[in-house]
Amino acid sequence: MASAYRDPNYQNNYRKSKTGSKSRNIGQWKHKGLKGDYDAVFERWWNATECELCNVTLTTSIQGNARKVMDHDHLSGHFRNVICVRCNNYLQRIDLLRVKLCLEIHRYHLVRQLQ
Repeated sequence: MASAYRDPNYQNNYRKSKTGSKSRNIGQWKHKGLKGDYDAVFERWWNATECELCNVTLTTSIQGNARKVMDHDHLSGHFRNVICVRCNNYLQRIDLLRVKLCLEIHRYHLVRQLQ
C-alpha cells in the first residue's frame, strides 16, 4: 500500500502548502515573541502581495529587499504590518532609537532628583 509519507517530495510539497506554511510560520512567530490572534495574522500575511508601508510588490524569495516579513513591536510583541525587508530594517532602527530615548529621559529625571 503506497503512502503519502513515502513520496520523496511529500515534505517539500507540504512546506510549500498553505497548511505547512501556517504551521511553520506560527511556530516561528511564537518563538520570536509575537502575541495576538495567530490565525488572523497568518491570513493577513498569506494574502499580502504589497508592502503595507511602501507598496512595493512582495516576494517570497529567500533574498532581496522585497521579501515578505511580518513586523511586530519588539517591546510588546504585538503584530503591526506585513512589510518588505527594507521597511522592517527601518522600523527596527526606529524602535531602537525609541528605547534609547526613553532610557535617556529616565536617566535625566533620575539625575535631577538626586541633585
